Amino acid sequence: ARKYIDGTRKAKLMFVEQPLAYDDIASLRKLTKASQVPIGIDEGIHSIADIETNAKAGAGGVSLKLIKLGGITGALEAAKLCQKLGLSVNIAAKIAESSIASAATVHLACGVPKADWGVSITHFYLAEDLVKTSLPLKDGFVSLPDQPGLGIEVDEALAAKYPITRGGGQEVRRVLDLARIDVSGNGAKSADALDVAHQGAAAPHVGVTANRLDIEHPVAELHTGLDTRGR
Repeated sequence: ARKYIDGTRKAKLMFVEQPLAYDDIASLRKLTKASQVPIGIDEGIHSIADIETNAKAGAGGVSLKLIKLGGITGALEAAKLCQKLGLSVNIAAKIAESSIASAATVHLACGVPKADWGVSITHFYLAEDLVKTSLPLKDGFVSLPDQPGLGIEVDEALAAKYPITRGGGQEVRRVLDLARIDVSGNGAKSADALDVAHQGAAAPHVGVTANRLDIEHPVAELHTGLDTRGR
């Protein structure tokens, strides 16, 4: 991990995510003392207690995921704790979640005290989304949906094509077909697209950027940066 961090110094990374095993707290403590780049924790966060444990070991920030923190209420509680502990925050979805989860992620990002390490939404990786209109990305930005609820409408007919049943091998294959990764870079923008456009009562926008590298994956994830100035 130290070799990687030293070798990428010229890239001026915002942070390096989970360079060690999720439960290797002793090594994390040594690494954070030696690294000039903040160390972010992702796989190591499954509860409020995990945030405190990693913060004590010197982590610079964490990735908060709805799926791992019990939904929006749990994630908001975690974000408030991060603010108290002085940790940076990345609001993240899992790889290839639909616009249902992406919409919830954007709502969360607009409700937390800060998301200075950006927002990761992943529905654009899907060959087919599960909503009638996918959460749109335009010029490197995504708008907070303004319709009731999450602001999306599930495509029931499309969802019926991909049922999940116990032991259903064919159904599992259909789900895998749905989650084919699009590596064309659609929606990707430069690291400069970080600021939210605050224009009166206009919905918050979140800029997409690829300036965070996840060393666990060969393809850099696309991330959005949320600027909370003026909120």
